[in-house]
Amino acid sequence: MLKPILDVFVAIGILLTAVGGTGLVLGFTGVLDLQAFSVGPTAGVRVIGTIAISGCLLGAIGCFGKEYMDGKFSL
Repeated sequence: MLKPILDVFVAIGILLTAVGGTGLVLGFTGVLDLQAFSVGPTAGVRVIGTIAISGCLLGAIGCFGKEYMDGKFSL
């Protein structure tokens, strides 16, 4: 019952990490203007970096949950 939700967490995590990482690479090479993503005093690179970090966290939560459900890891 919980496995489909964890699979969605992993898929969204991978997608967000790829989008955030691509955005950072494009921003650092000058293809993408990072200042367009700035919110208030926060720099645009932090906003795009937050997307990548959120994806990493979602993917880690999903993978841990799947391993825990399979009995490969116990608390």
